[in-house]
Amino acid sequence: MPYGERQGFIPHATLTVMGMLQIIKNYCKMRDVSNRTARFQCVIVYMLHPEDPTPIICQGSWEGQIALAPVGDNGFGYDPIFYIPELGRHSAELSAHVKKQVSHRAKALAELKRHLQDRKSTRLNSSH
Repeated sequence: MPYGERQGFIPHATLTVMGMLQIIKNYCKMRDVSNRTARFQCVIVYMLHPEDPTPIICQGSWEGQIALAPVGDNGFGYDPIFYIPELGRHSAELSAHVKKQVSHRAKALAELKRHLQDRKSTRLNSSH
């Protein structure tokens, strides 16, 4: 089971999407929460060795909203209730190809790629 799929409001419990949505709805009703802003976060740390004094730390964030109803069949965990306003779709409606371009993981990996390319070009330039 992927790491993100195990996370939630109840530790060590497996929830269905409908169960997660019900917990969120109940939480919002109890606290009169109308702001359903949500985000996925990904942090990647790249180290050359365990004692690396300068690890590369990259972060990606995917902004969205908690939907009132699940939509879509692609993905897992919160994907069916994660709505992305700028795309006008739920995460679970997106193809794997699109997710690999816009997700929190995609953004963190793109940042890591830039850092590694910068490190490589700096190393090449300093060797001349």
